[in-house]
Amino acid sequence: MVCTGKMHTDRICRFDYLCYCSEADEFIFFHSNSSVMLPNLGSRRFQPALLDLSSVEDHNTQYFNFLELPAAALKFMPKPVFVPDVTLILNRFNPDNLMHVFHDDRLPIFYTMKQYSDLDDEARLGFMEGWGEGPHFDLYKLLSSKQPLLKEQLRNFGKLMCFTKSCIGLSEMTTWYQYGFVQPQGPKANILVSGNAIQQFARVLMEKMNITRAEEEKYDDYAVVFSRSTTRLILNEAELILALAQELQMRVVTVSLEEQSFPSIVQVISGASLLVSMHGSSADHVIVSARGCNCVGAVRFERNTAIACTEVRVEDILEVQGGVLNNSVRQFKVKIKRQIKVDFCCRDYQLNHYEGSQTRACKKDRTVEDADFPEY
Repeated sequence: MVCTGKMHTDRICRFDYLCYCSEADEFIFFHSNSSVMLPNLGSRRFQPALLDLSSVEDHNTQYFNFLELPAAALKFMPKPVFVPDVTLILNRFNPDNLMHVFHDDRLPIFYTMKQYSDLDDEARLGFMEGWGEGPHFDLYKLLSSKQPLLKEQLRNFGKLMCFTKSCIGLSEMTTWYQYGFVQPQGPKANILVSGNAIQQFARVLMEKMNITRAEEEKYDDYAVVFSRSTTRLILNEAELILALAQELQMRVVTVSLEEQSFPSIVQVISGASLLVSMHGSSADHVIVSARGCNCVGAVRFERNTAIACTEVRVEDILEVQGGVLNNSVRQFKVKIKRQIKVDFCCRDYQLNHYEGSQTRACKKDRTVEDADFPEY
């Protein structure tokens, strides 16, 4: 075992013959007198951990450590099954959310693999967080020619899986945002990634998807509006599109992750002059936009944690606090008393009230002064 980095938050370790016991849900390092462990941290590797398995810094659900056993103990263990490929072992932070897929996983994986010559296209990825494939698994598969391994799959291969050569952990250098687990969420204090690094990643991503940029072939400027039908719904989307077309004198097209594939959306936005999106995961598509493209992130009206101007959903409430969505029903009930009425920002629409018990008609041109804010 040889590690780089001084702290668990920036440490990446290389192992020969690191094993995983599925019955105990533990990694095991079998050592002999000829084994090397650098640095030799002793008990300090448990303060709090050897390293972070994800790119989200110092999150206590993402810590990695291992058990030490003498090589002689192998004769009392199940017969090991060996993974011959060089394997990058990590945790995906939230593979159901496209923003987290790019910011927390794909970019850090891409540049971690760049740091080590044997983490090439023939290397394998091992995801140990315990999630299923998720809706964006194809984006992870683009990083290697080998099928990624999921934690649940390891149980099917044997009780003791040994990785011939492995790299554990992710570089956090490409991340630029922190989610509020220690302090209010916002940009990281020390951002180390450059625009050129993001553009290089985007070029490789588009090559893997066989997409060529459209900006050299386009005949007119156009704007793209991200349309959503559930969370962060833009109530006056048609009015917004018309206003953009009239004000900017350009064609406006809509795209939707709910109705279109990710590659088809990338093809459209790669030649756009303007991207308009509600704050959220869809705004991360800007990383594959053309140089000089403008991006507008529309943010819902807020007063403390109250929310209006988009359809009220629990995801919106939790994002203000920098949390991770776990139990939407329970969290929604906890926060419901802090809501502005849903009909506050719409104009001539009939909307179901967020509690689902009644339908309200919006007043035309209702203003902030008209709003009935709840007492906190």
